[in-house]
Amino acid sequence: MTEFLSLFAGAKSFLLITVAGLVAAIGAYFSGRKIGTTQAKAADDVQAAKEETQQAQQVVKPRLKSARWQAMLKQKMLLSAMILLATGCANQNTTPTIKYITVDSSCTAFQPIRTHGKDADVMDIRTVRAINTHNDTWDRICGSATK
Repeated sequence: MTEFLSLFAGAKSFLLITVAGLVAAIGAYFSGRKIGTTQAKAADDVQAAKEETQQAQQVVKPRLKSARWQAMLKQKMLLSAMILLATGCANQNTTPTIKYITVDSSCTAFQPIRTHGKDADVMDIRTVRAINTHNDTWDRICGSATK
C-alpha cells in the first residue's frame, strides 16, 4: 500500500492522476450517452424493419398464392397433355383390319382399237401410231387381266 501512496506523494503526480481520472469519467459519460443513443436508434431501426417486413409480406402473400396457383395449373396442364398423348397411341384392336381392294375400271371402259380391212392403208401415219400406242398401253395395263 505504501508503494501506491508513494505515487501520490508528488503534487505533479497527483494533478496528472486527477486529470486522467476526470478525462476517464468524461469519456465514460459521453461514451455511455453515445451507447444509449445508439441503442435507442438501433431499437427504432429494428422496429422500422419489422414494419417494413410486415408490409412486404402483405404484398407478397397474394403473389405467392398466385404463384402457387400458376404452379398447380402448370402441373395440371402437363398431366392433361400426357394423358392425351398416352390415349392417342392406344390401340384396342377390337375391329379387324380392313383390306381395300382396288378395282381398275379402265379395262372395262376402254377396249383396244381394231381396224378392219384396208383402214390402215387409208389412215394417216400419225393416226396409225396413235392407235398402236393406245393398243400397246391397253395390253400393258389390262392385257394380263383379261388373259
